[in-house]
Amino acid sequence: MSFPWPDRSRILPALWRIAPLTALLASYLLSAALPGRAQRGGSVIVNIVIMLEGEREPYNKPVTVTLRDAWGNIEGGSSTDKGFVQLVANGDGLHRLLIIGSEIEMYDEEFSLDATAEPTHTVFVQPRRSGIKIVSPKPGEAVPAGRLQVPKNAAREFEKARSAWRKNNRSEAKEHLKSAILLYPRYDDAFSALGELELQDGDREAARRDLATALQLNPNHAEAARKLGQILVAETKYAEAEPLLQVWLRSHPGDAWALSFAALGQMTQGKFAEAAASAQKVHSLPHQEFASAHLIAGRALERLRRFDAAAAEYRLYLAEAPNGPNAGQARVAIARLASATPGESQPQ
Repeated sequence: MSFPWPDRSRILPALWRIAPLTALLASYLLSAALPGRAQRGGSVIVNIVIMLEGEREPYNKPVTVTLRDAWGNIEGGSSTDKGFVQLVANGDGLHRLLIIGSEIEMYDEEFSLDATAEPTHTVFVQPRRSGIKIVSPKPGEAVPAGRLQVPKNAAREFEKARSAWRKNNRSEAKEHLKSAILLYPRYDDAFSALGELELQDGDREAARRDLATALQLNPNHAEAARKLGQILVAETKYAEAEPLLQVWLRSHPGDAWALSFAALGQMTQGKFAEAAASAQKVHSLPHQEFASAHLIAGRALERLRRFDAAAAEYRLYLAEAPNGPNAGQARVAIARLASATPGESQPQ
């Protein structure tokens, strides 16, 4: 039983993509190959104008805006209810804007700057208002025994919480979820839904606690595992996130985001064969935003001394993202591997 929060593939978390994969890889996997910054030039003042999609007036509800460089470093941030923020970008090249608000879908997009052209740059962004998606159990999906024992009064509170969320009454939804938990302290779905709502409200520690409780009650709770994994990914705790992402992947094997970060978690644990396999699975899926999975595969294969296969992964990255933020590192890696002796090109 899943709670009807907005479409997770587009918003949840401010934590899903708070540190985009390309930036994380640049700072973690290949930091030794090139200096830590790819940008050149001086500072640029960035005027950020925020309007909801389809609207003509600036958005007048509270949002938080974060500006990052292509490496994931935070350059600045601010909160506003005026629909306008002015921040300073440190150099030219790629930058990313993350915009989070309680009524909007998370906005996380790249834009490019040429610091030699103009000292100021204006970016118009159009986030979407949050939508609602009700997720029904999959046919044949196993239902934990504890969930079958939910008392009717607790289930009614859960349904009232669903109804309150449909009306965008978040505080009322929370209260009904807490009532459901009081009536049935082993209600894993209620803990998971409460944790998700707390994430939406920016209360990460409360969300961590309630999602962890959902997983204690039901270690196979895919939704709770995904959300808690997102928190850990945002904190760059990839090794801790990896087993949670594996729980999610058992029922959602086609999630390129989860596969990519599971591979990164395996890489940090020295599980190079597993990391390469997970990252290479991404290539068989739609993965426009996850071309950098090829860098994980390449780095893991290097550690396995499979240099030819590693070079092939770096070339795949360049084919998919020739101007990507990690293109320079990929080219350096290919050049480095070209000097490997034939006898080293086979796994040991």
